[in-house]
Amino acid sequence: MKIILWAAAIFLLNVPVVKAVTVDITTEFNADMSKPQHNEFKNTTPESGWCFVHPDYCTPGDYSIMIPSLRVDKYLDSQSSNILDNHISLTLNTQKKYVTFRNTKTGATFEGEFNLFLISQVYRRINPGDNDIGGPVADAVFYSNSDGCFTSIPAGTASSVGFSTSIKNANNITTCQHKMNGRPFTGPVYMDEISIGYRLVTPRPMDLLSGDYEAEIVYTLANGGDIDFYATSYSDNELKFHVKATVNHAFNVKFAARDINISLSPQDGWESWRNGGRIPSKLSKEVPFDISSSTRFSVTMQCDTPMDERCGLKNTQTGETVPMDVALTMPGFFINNTNVNNTLLTTRAGGSEFDTTGSFVVNRRSRVEFRVNRPEVEKMVKLPGSAWKGAVTLIFDSKME
Repeated sequence: MKIILWAAAIFLLNVPVVKAVTVDITTEFNADMSKPQHNEFKNTTPESGWCFVHPDYCTPGDYSIMIPSLRVDKYLDSQSSNILDNHISLTLNTQKKYVTFRNTKTGATFEGEFNLFLISQVYRRINPGDNDIGGPVADAVFYSNSDGCFTSIPAGTASSVGFSTSIKNANNITTCQHKMNGRPFTGPVYMDEISIGYRLVTPRPMDLLSGDYEAEIVYTLANGGDIDFYATSYSDNELKFHVKATVNHAFNVKFAARDINISLSPQDGWESWRNGGRIPSKLSKEVPFDISSSTRFSVTMQCDTPMDERCGLKNTQTGETVPMDVALTMPGFFINNTNVNNTLLTTRAGGSEFDTTGSFVVNRRSRVEFRVNRPEVEKMVKLPGSAWKGAVTLIFDSKME
């Protein structure tokens, strides 16, 4: 009898678990006809953290936000020669991160820049029987300036003390360290109420289409990471910023009426034709309108009597047709980098696209001209008493998304 024994080995791999804390940042642009020169995003993130609680310790315009639930543990020893591990220390990556924002519906993208410049925290002693923590930490960091770091502290107590460290030179990885001198302290502590200051740079919103754009920026929280407290433990090992940028453009077109009936006629009237038989060079009519837009838009033309890519007029008795030009003049707008001046419309799918070149054009008086040129006029006047009719629909479509 042969016995075969199979041995199976099971290997357990230690796969690190990533715990991330997420911070939401929102910014938006709303085109405002009363402020046509306004062309910047507005930070709409609810402010919290250091600069909100202690504005006197921040530069005007600095913005901070609290990192929820983040806790960092550390062991302090004022007698230790290891300043980084046992005293007050921090390394912060303030380098610019280039991030891609993506429209949540269309997939359109734009590039932005993001960087950190400030971080604040509250040090708290864990053991009530340990010495005063406020004094030693305050002695180390009170209005100190080391290695490009400016650190300020408003107040300390026996059990806790809070302060901020700001690094004005972006695009660096800067380490700040402060040795506890004077009053001694030895024992475990933890940091909470941690907040950060950030800067977000985006393109001019008028160069973007309307919609919601989102991006994510990730920083590592660890010894040797982007944010390093030289700690014994971190409650989370990643800090994620979820950034949402909303663009709301404005667009408005005003005609005298929704349905407009017009009659085409010679520029100087019909007298020359009636008295001398002079054929007019054209029959035309201009219809004025006002337009406001902070974004690109298209105009699509539809006809009840299409003729190639133009609209036509039809003889109500014989059914004969003649082509008619429909042309737009809109000061302040461009098509293919050319001023919109007597620009012919076509019935091509998608229409003609016009641009504001990144500006807000408000209540600009414009016009659409309908005209039949001389070759077609010659054909029409050979049938005196005839009636020629046609319907044209213009669809203005703002590129909101």
